[in-house]
Amino acid sequence: MLKAIIILGPTAVGKTGVSLLLAERIGAEIISADSMQVYRGMNVATAKPSAADLRRIPHHLIDILEADDSYSAARFRELALDSTRQITRAGKMPLIVGGSGLYLRALVDGLSDFPPADWELRRSLREEEKENGPGHLYNRLREMDPAAAARIHPHDLKRTVRALEVIELKGRPLSGWERKWPVFQERGTTDEGRGTEVEGCEFFIFGLRRDRKDLYRRIDERVEEMFRKGLIEETKGLMERGASRNRVAWQALGYKEVEGFLRGEYPLEEARRRLARNTRHFARRQMIWWRRDGRIKWVDIAPGEGDGGTVKKILKLLETM
Repeated sequence: MLKAIIILGPTAVGKTGVSLLLAERIGAEIISADSMQVYRGMNVATAKPSAADLRRIPHHLIDILEADDSYSAARFRELALDSTRQITRAGKMPLIVGGSGLYLRALVDGLSDFPPADWELRRSLREEEKENGPGHLYNRLREMDPAAAARIHPHDLKRTVRALEVIELKGRPLSGWERKWPVFQERGTTDEGRGTEVEGCEFFIFGLRRDRKDLYRRIDERVEEMFRKGLIEETKGLMERGASRNRVAWQALGYKEVEGFLRGEYPLEEARRRLARNTRHFARRQMIWWRRDGRIKWVDIAPGEGDGGTVKKILKLLETM
């Protein structure tokens, strides 16, 4: 029986530092469950591990695609399971780290069922529309699923929200739903903190979370750090390479916000404001995704708590599982 640990949580919660230290303590290699860190050249906006981090702990599924290549939850699942077997054969523990609820669910459960209504997600999307003005969500849908947008009136907020809800929950456009995901059988326990046994692998799932005020402060700090590290230059280079034509890759937070600035649509400070706001919305949607999954053992991180303290909590929980 293969065993693997999953560390999940919203953006900026501190997954990178905790996972690096945990990997050192338990002899693990890290598998990235991030939908954007697979792309070469997309470093700053995706908060990709640094060269020093990659030397410190072996990582898998980082920098494996060009910015114009396609990636999906199904492809991630296949590659992640292959990496899990490879790491286990080498005598190490697979440590799967990321914030993509869709990819992690695909890994553990597979994807097959049409998603039911998620009322909290719908409320969150409607709040975004109210904050950003009429047409905000429809414009997003036109980018992510042009075929569905063509069948929906720009003022039909209800259908627009449903189409975006399907993309958020399943990672597939509503217009392509007739192409079904493969069905994967799940077995085993749904006890808190443990994943299901799938294809001979058992997953132990831990979620990192912080007080909202503390998380939003960290998001603001991350945004400032991204600009210091060269987000504008990175975005400009990717635009010149035509990366913006890949609707999947260009969904990474940071690029569209900076693109508007580079095209002269608004000043730099507005790009910063939009990125911080959109990142907070994204973090909220991530937590909505996971809130009903009783298999996740949540680890609360106090303001100012170091990575070592968080790792101790995880190790203590592992002893009881």
